[in-house]
Amino acid sequence: MEKQKKNLFGGILIVLGGIWLLESFNFINVDLTLIIVSIILLVMYFVSGKRAETRNVGLLIGGSIVLMIGFHSILDEVLTLGEMDGVLFFLLLGTAFWIVQLLHYNQISNTSWPTYVGTSLYLFSALIFFSEYLEKGFFKYVWSISLILIGVYIVFKDRVSS
Repeated sequence: MEKQKKNLFGGILIVLGGIWLLESFNFINVDLTLIIVSIILLVMYFVSGKRAETRNVGLLIGGSIVLMIGFHSILDEVLTLGEMDGVLFFLLLGTAFWIVQLLHYNQISNTSWPTYVGTSLYLFSALIFFSEYLEKGFFKYVWSISLILIGVYIVFKDRVSS
């Protein structure tokens, strides 16, 4: 087993060195490098075991995060995102964690920590969106007051009913 780990690590270094060399000669760009690295990590995840419970979830987490960062980088280069840049980044990052939930944890158990992380990133993205686009007039205060009221409700709801 130790020899397999050494061979795997050596293979990873060879591939990363090759990608870096191609990038140095301007054959590929950084955006494509991110996609290639993510594909390698995702393939390694699926090869690391026959069933989800025997696969290395770290490869899936890393692969999905790098994939979404690569997509963001490509979209940022192709489109003019402006104020939507942060919104899109956190949406894609949240999607990376939903990929982990759907491909790994849905198959093996009721573990749902990736859904909490993904949903939190979606909500943060929505907060950025609302603060950027709805910060005019009355809406400038609505979101902060709404968050305070929701927090107060959550903290005190059990105390009122008991």
